[in-house]
Amino acid sequence: MGSKYSKALSNFVDEVVSLCDSDENETLDYEEYCDLMTSLQTAEVKAKFSTNFFSKFVDVDDNNDGKICSKELYDHFKKLKLGEKDLISLLSILKNYHNECYRNKCYVAAKLVDWLDLDESGELDTKEIGDMMSAIARDSTLVFFVEDCKDFMKSLDSNKDTGINEKELQKWIIDQDIQGSVAKKLFYAVKRHTLRNSSRRLSAP
Repeated sequence: MGSKYSKALSNFVDEVVSLCDSDENETLDYEEYCDLMTSLQTAEVKAKFSTNFFSKFVDVDDNNDGKICSKELYDHFKKLKLGEKDLISLLSILKNYHNECYRNKCYVAAKLVDWLDLDESGELDTKEIGDMMSAIARDSTLVFFVEDCKDFMKSLDSNKDTGINEKELQKWIIDQDIQGSVAKKLFYAVKRHTLRNSSRRLSAP
């Protein structure tokens, strides 16, 4: 294939990594790759491409280091012999998926609880809310969402069980009108903070 196509494919891969690399380490981990494959599983894509399109993580991670770099992603898509129009279409599908997800406040609340609830109790305790506030405080564009943990718990714990469940966190997201790019930035900040401060193992979304 010519240099024009190689450039188009390289740009496509860069865009994909930019959209899916939530911890900003320039690679895709297992969860990020699963998110990518999930976002592209539309009827249109399934009808047009072979089952090889949705390859397993281990089949794309050529050097078996537990992460997929841009070159490995480039090589994977190159093998599929996608045309330039295919690349444009796939990128549009991926962007629409991310935009819709982060406009959905239920989705955002669920993702936040999933990453913050390290003891898997189904609710966020004071420490876990503190982790969220610490994550937010690290980003100057999100810092105005920071609240005192006790005040935050008191205002949202509607059933007075000393924990914040997904529905209660969703109310905060609605009240603050957190959606779109802000919601995505908030989730990514929480995920990065959690990965830095715990030994949590990644699981499929």
